[in-house]
Amino acid sequence: MRLPYFSLFPIANGLAAVALLLFATSCSSSAPKEMRLEPASAAITGDLGEYVEVMPGTYTVSASQEFMASLETHVKFKVKKVLPAGKDVETISLDVLTADGMPVPGLGKLELAGFRSSSLDPLRAALKTGAGEVVLPLYMSSNSSATLTAMEAHQADAKKFAVTGALEEVKRAVAARGASSSAEDESGTTTSNSDKQDCDKFLTDFEQFVNSYATVAAKFSQNPADMSIMSEYSDMATKAQEMQSSKPGACEGDAAFMKRYLRITAKMTKAAAAQAAGSAKMIDQMSKLSQ
Repeated sequence: MRLPYFSLFPIANGLAAVALLLFATSCSSSAPKEMRLEPASAAITGDLGEYVEVMPGTYTVSASQEFMASLETHVKFKVKKVLPAGKDVETISLDVLTADGMPVPGLGKLELAGFRSSSLDPLRAALKTGAGEVVLPLYMSSNSSATLTAMEAHQADAKKFAVTGALEEVKRAVAARGASSSAEDESGTTTSNSDKQDCDKFLTDFEQFVNSYATVAAKFSQNPADMSIMSEYSDMATKAQEMQSSKPGACEGDAAFMKRYLRITAKMTKAAAAQAAGSAKMIDQMSKLSQ
């Protein structure tokens, strides 16, 4: 399992929200805030389509406050059958379509892949049983200005979307180590004692980081107009990047590591909710000033 790169970065949501707001207030008041779309088909193109389909319904694409994302949506999928061992979901992408069934020019794709791979875990779990319905977030990481311009130009005729899904081969090379110098997790992945010490240190540092972030997020939710807090966010974003680059690669296959890691990220999610409330308050205040 890859660690979710984005989960280290909700600290930048406030900065992203400010940038998006500054652009939005410079445009006409008619600039679209969202698009409401329906799937052109339940079928998913690509090799994932044999196992998963899109549930019918109306889905909203709107501005995102996630780090490095301009738009987001949440789509419900239904699993049709078990995914064979040795395969994993690599990516899911969504194209917004014009009236003639072509992707909207300049809009790009909404995707769930790579650094957001942990968000695919509910789907992976359902694919093990061959049944179930899951809602997954998809994000667009293109330039906010170009994205909003494309949305405005095609808002009237963009009513459908199409989904593509790709699978990848899972290759796990497990080194042969003696029992005295290794610990084996539930999946059979082996982790050396030295690696385990590195992983434990990373988790300790990460938890301290999350505790600091929670404190700053709470301050921001109470006083979003305090620009000194934004400076703290910037410093923490730099720290998060350093932590991500220093994460030991051997940790990702260790069940105990992932259990503690997910517990810590749950704390970050809670703190991010407080920050999101502060961002919403700040945007509301700035919108009133711009009127």
